[in-house]
Amino acid sequence: MTLRAAVGAVASDARIAEAAMAALQRGGTAVDACISAWFAAVGVFPGVLLGPLHVLVAGPGVGAHATDGSVLQPGREAQRPRGFREGEEIPDAAWVCVSSSVHAMTAAHAQNGRISLPELASAGAKLALSEGAKERAKLIRRIGEVGVIATRESAFVRPLLDVGGRPSGGNLTSADFEQAAAITTRSEATTGMLRLREQPVDSPAVLEPVIACACDVRGVLAAMHCAHDPKGLSVAPLELEAPRLAVPVRRGVPRVSPGAYLPVVAPIAIMLESSVPWAAAGVETHRQVDLEPLASSDKAGLTAEQSLRAVIDSVQARAAQAVIRGGGANATVRIVRVIA
Repeated sequence: MTLRAAVGAVASDARIAEAAMAALQRGGTAVDACISAWFAAVGVFPGVLLGPLHVLVAGPGVGAHATDGSVLQPGREAQRPRGFREGEEIPDAAWVCVSSSVHAMTAAHAQNGRISLPELASAGAKLALSEGAKERAKLIRRIGEVGVIATRESAFVRPLLDVGGRPSGGNLTSADFEQAAAITTRSEATTGMLRLREQPVDSPAVLEPVIACACDVRGVLAAMHCAHDPKGLSVAPLELEAPRLAVPVRRGVPRVSPGAYLPVVAPIAIMLESSVPWAAAGVETHRQVDLEPLASSDKAGLTAEQSLRAVIDSVQARAAQAVIRGGGANATVRIVRVIA
């Protein structure tokens, strides 16, 4: 699929893409579009809010920024547990981590947002209601109103402590929510590409990715990746699911420091030509992926569609998409989505 327009957005799900495009059509930035897409994903999928969030942005007047909202290891301000013995069954609660997705979203918005967060959250709340998730819709609206404060309120913290706290066999603490934060400008500029550094943790979760890419009227490009665990733990009072990404403490083994970032694969990138961004792309996969074929597609004599197809085939991905910025004063934006 290829489309052309003055602005453009593409995403893993049509409902999410619609939310992103609506933000652009209201005069929002590419980051606004990606934030609206994230809120929409939170509305559709119960595991997205508590999972990782990554945002890349580059273009005229904004430079290049990356926001890493990886999940965090739990256990701040708590004594080290004795740990599990080799071969001992590990309870589900021990895999529950701390989310910094809301922190990443608000950080990205503070740098490059234009539309208010309550307005950007509205599409996600409506989608949650359409899924029959009234409590999740209420939480989405609350996050739109007060940002990270919502993740420190007892209505949010208590249900998560019940699922992943010490009494259940986990390590979540109240301090984890008070001290959570995202990393900004943690990016890696390689030849022809801007992306996030990746050193994925080993976990039992196979995450389902959600991708969105956008280009606004200024020619600024942004890419968003979030993900959810289809077998995550239910947090029923909030109508959410917690991903299994924490590292359980094992007896006789040094533990991962509480508050440490637990990276996952972030299969998004912004393509550069002589340091000038020309495309934002993402691949729907949980595996390590090389987006070099798209970055060097012109030199290889390939179309964007052919390059994305090669990327999909290399990791058996579900789909790949890109927003490509044209050149010139009256340039159009090209949207490309390739499905396996």
